[in-house]
Amino acid sequence: MNRKLLFTLSVLIVFSLIFSNVFSQNETPYSKCLDECDEEPLRRVIRMVSSSNVYRCNSADPNNYCKDIKISQEEIGNWNQGNRGGAKYTQWEVTLENKLDFSLTQFYILKDYTLKIRDRKSIWNVQEIESTNNLILPTYQNSIGPKGKWVFGFILQDSEPANLTLEAISF
Repeated sequence: MNRKLLFTLSVLIVFSLIFSNVFSQNETPYSKCLDECDEEPLRRVIRMVSSSNVYRCNSADPNNYCKDIKISQEEIGNWNQGNRGGAKYTQWEVTLENKLDFSLTQFYILKDYTLKIRDRKSIWNVQEIESTNNLILPTYQNSIGPKGKWVFGFILQDSEPANLTLEAISF
């Protein structure tokens, strides 16, 4: 059985267990949300995509794991596109380097207004969570190994790199 099919079956089983538990308590997903939807958006995403240990980046913490995760951006090229009114575009390659001695199962990169992606097809190897303004590891990648790297990219409107801030990691 291939990995994609196995993953899909696992997700379906988990969701069926969750919903059978919710409905067996005479609740709907919407009534359950009344209590939980007030939580901060990042926490909701973490609950959705990860069941492992989650560490929120905190530079004041003496054990700050995030200091060993490096994000770098490299300009690959830029051009003016005549059929889009002469707009300037720049392609960027982003490398997330895990310098830790253990694997990361997820990262949560906070993006802001500077991530002006040309269109929906102009971002790859990373998943956008619009509701929290986070970029996360795509579902087809299980982890980033110890001392490993993950590369993703995008094409931005303009020539400036995006502001990307590591907000949390899972391991």
